[in-house]
Amino acid sequence: MAAKVEKLLRKRFPTVIVQPHTPPVQGGECLAVFCIPDKRIEAYSLFRMREFPELRERERLPWVTMVPYTESQTREHFPEVWQSARASLKAKASSVSARRSPASPHQPASTATKA
Repeated sequence: MAAKVEKLLRKRFPTVIVQPHTPPVQGGECLAVFCIPDKRIEAYSLFRMREFPELRERERLPWVTMVPYTESQTREHFPEVWQSARASLKAKASSVSARRSPASPHQPASTATKA
């Protein structure tokens, strides 16, 4: 369930990490949503109230409690999740930049040196 919810949330908030909340909340499954940008927590809250219910229904996901944690809260209280998130973003960024960098240009035949 966490992976499906993470996929939906990342369409609007690409840095989030969703994991089962530990310890579980009494009364059902609970997910922790980590690394919400501090400056976008209000946008996240509005998204959860206004848009997410429809997306959840469309994907046929059951209702689940989600506990949000901003980037600063994740960094302070969940350092292992923070480190994992940073490593993942760095790996993704380097993979994207490697795909975007042009291939080494071939020398035109007219400028090639003969041995």
